[in-house]
Amino acid sequence: MPLDVIHLIGPHLVNDVMAAAAVGAIAGAAPAAMTEAVDAFHGLEHAMELVAEVGGVRFVNDSKATNVESALRSIESFDRGLVAIIGGRFKGGDLRLLRQPLGLRARAVVAIGEARPLVREALAGAVEVHAAGSLAEAVATAYALARPQGVVLLAPACASFDMFEDYAERGRVFKEEVAKLTAGDGSAVSGEQSSVG
Repeated sequence: MPLDVIHLIGPHLVNDVMAAAAVGAIAGAAPAAMTEAVDAFHGLEHAMELVAEVGGVRFVNDSKATNVESALRSIESFDRGLVAIIGGRFKGGDLRLLRQPLGLRARAVVAIGEARPLVREALAGAVEVHAAGSLAEAVATAYALARPQGVVLLAPACASFDMFEDYAERGRVFKEEVAKLTAGDGSAVSGEQSSVG
């Protein structure tokens, strides 16, 4: 499977594609057909979904990252210049596991929801933590912190039920707030047109 036909963000998702290709090969699927199928697949909504690029800042929606482990995988998918939006209704786990990867990659974290104090406490001293009272405020704050050339990642590590009906609604609201930014920025590029390497 040529890596350049995989249009997903994050090594964990590339590994998923490679595992699926291995199973397909064992089952007798033609390599050309598998390559064509993977090339046509641009990911699932709310799972490491490239939403847009605005003013040099990429926005990635991983609202489905509702626990610490999945948020960790999301964060590890980026090198530097990251601003992560984390928080919601805490489901358990150890938020301190995010300290080292955020310390290496993040410019800042924007904490949302009921878990704001937990996020601030867990990450104190590792990365700068800002609090936001709404997802709209979080997106605006993260955008300002990520400029220039950064990444805003929604990887909450928490459930959405304190602010939203479910993770999908949280992801849709995130995308709506990004769309408001794109409307005001002539250099905006939609996620479908951006390259994701």
